[in-house]
Amino acid sequence: MMLVIGSTLLVHPAAGMPETAKRNGAYLAIINLSETPCDNMSDLLLKAKAGEAMQAVMRKIAR
Repeated sequence: MMLVIGSTLLVHPAAGMPETAKRNGAYLAIINLSETPCDNMSDLLLKAKAGEAMQAVMRKIAR
């Protein structure tokens, strides 16, 4: 699994990591307010503020 949080995925080399992860069979989750070049390849796409989304995720995990 690769989790991208709060990145526009425009700066390399990090911008190429989601594509590499997908090519190797990873589940790709993106949490970002703006569009990214990798949105179309994501398995989960949350258009949300990173901090708010991660607080909700952590509340679910902590149960």
